[in-house]
Amino acid sequence: MAQSILRRFLLLIPVLIGITIISFLLLQVMPGDPAERAMGTRASAEDLAAMRSQWGLDLPLWKQYLIFLRDCLTGSFGTSIFHQRPISALAMERLPYTLGIVVYSTIIALIIALPFATLAALQRGRLADTAIR
Repeated sequence: MAQSILRRFLLLIPVLIGITIISFLLLQVMPGDPAERAMGTRASAEDLAAMRSQWGLDLPLWKQYLIFLRDCLTGSFGTSIFHQRPISALAMERLPYTLGIVVYSTIIALIIALPFATLAALQRGRLADTAIR
């Protein structure tokens, strides 16, 4: 049992690395320039270059990924461009609403799934049990 848990845990590492790579690359292929979006279209080229340098957008992609990975591991997600507040604080403000939605949807899923699962268990081998296959 312990060996199985350890093996599953070790398989989790490449999955998490893959998720971070995909997330990072999706952020990179988004249209538009983050510095231009933050400063507006009337910003000078020097101001845009300074903002890109401040945010590390002028670094090679692999360095940007390592910084992204470090920030994910430390929980430092930066500052919101629009709210001028830490993103972690904004996320924590909305956490109770998110948890409420999760609990509500779980209750609805159970209300729907339990009767069907019970029916399938009681009708083993019949149409109600095999209809989805």
